[in-house]
Amino acid sequence: MAITFHPDGRVTGNKFQQSGMVLQVQKTLVTAQSQLTLTSGSGLSGSHDSPLAVSITPSSASNIIYINAFAFGEGNAQSQARFSTRLKKVISGGSTSYFPEAIGNRNPIFSKTGTSNENASNSPDSFGIPNFPDTAGTTSAITYTLQFMYDGGLSSSGTYYLNSIVADQNNTGYPNFYSWITATEVVA
Repeated sequence: MAITFHPDGRVTGNKFQQSGMVLQVQKTLVTAQSQLTLTSGSGLSGSHDSPLAVSITPSSASNIIYINAFAFGEGNAQSQARFSTRLKKVISGGSTSYFPEAIGNRNPIFSKTGTSNENASNSPDSFGIPNFPDTAGTTSAITYTLQFMYDGGLSSSGTYYLNSIVADQNNTGYPNFYSWITATEVVA
């Protein structure tokens, strides 16, 4: 069987594929600064898409997609733990799901954006999501997006400054950052 390398990074036709073999890696590097206005809402409508989104087209519905993300920034509340994330999965022409799934009245939070309680001005924090495993469940394109929330999206509102600090200025001594998200397809 011939091996075919597709322009989107997929590899198909490899009869020697073994469990654990990496088939493709897709990435999104976010270098721009952005402000995410996070409002409250009922039914988790307080979750807001960020620029941290990556698309991948699995070669088999049974394969595992590992999602990795790293982000840097600062929220405008003194307690950075008030800012959190969840992961949205959209299948092209199909369904939308979220990680973690809501269970009862519990608030599904994937990660916190930081733990500092300094000043909500110039005390950035970083966070990472290492190797979250998701079964592809399709061979259609999948887009994974990291959504941000303030107080779990259930109350109040705040602004998260991705790749910058709240008191950002175009001046020496004021940092800028990069953030990224990757999707890796692995043979199940």
